[in-house]
Amino acid sequence: AVVTDVAWDSSGYNFNGPKTALPELDLATKGWTNVPANTYNLKSGVANRARMITKEEAETIGCTATTNGSCPSWISSDSHWTTTADSRGTTSAWRIRSSYYKDLDSFVTHSNSTHPGVRAVITISK
Repeated sequence: AVVTDVAWDSSGYNFNGPKTALPELDLATKGWTNVPANTYNLKSGVANRARMITKEEAETIGCTATTNGSCPSWISSDSHWTTTADSRGTTSAWRIRSSYYKDLDSFVTHSNSTHPGVRAVITISK
């Protein structure tokens, strides 16, 4: 992760997008000069030089959110947030989980325990 131990949204709600995590990603990547600039969008998790992965993208590369879910080891080496809020409630967002499970799971956006981190996703032109 580029940033470790950060809440998705310190307000505890998920309807504002990753309001706490994204500015941390932006701060960590602001010096990246060889990466094309993005249009910053808090709601969709796009910082100026990088963005956060979506739950749908994680599923496309092999992550599953089932009882015995899984994720490829290269993407689940540490726990990190996706930009996707859990639509089943107002206080959780999806994360890619490391440790024993290595899967996609829903986690509270702000908790008293250790938070997931934020991993940078960049687009490289061909």
